[in-house]
Amino acid sequence: MAEDLDKYRDDYIRESKEHIDGFNQALLALEKMPGHSQSIEDLFRHAHTLKSMSAAMKFTQTERLCHTLEDVLDKIKKQEVNSEPYIDVFFKAFDLISKTIHRIEEGNSELSTQVMIEDVL
Repeated sequence: MAEDLDKYRDDYIRESKEHIDGFNQALLALEKMPGHSQSIEDLFRHAHTLKSMSAAMKFTQTERLCHTLEDVLDKIKKQEVNSEPYIDVFFKAFDLISKTIHRIEEGNSELSTQVMIEDVL
């Protein structure tokens, strides 16, 4: 990571963890009430914000996965697809993001997200 971004790393990690927690809470709510519009909006917001933060920090693997999640969530918002088939893969995707954030926190590189992106699609 470029030196000028290092000063933002701790903020990125802290805020990412908050969005991961928020995403998981919204996903649990959606699991209980499929199609619940507020849960879908919350999921979209968390994925979008984490995508933007990751892009700013040059974490492209996380950015790409969040972008894919955002695309699917947009289709769910527009009622082009049902949310139920995506619940498990969303949990798995954010588990991978959580593991990646932990690796970044330890000073390691991101995990590859390509297989998970294919699973989401």
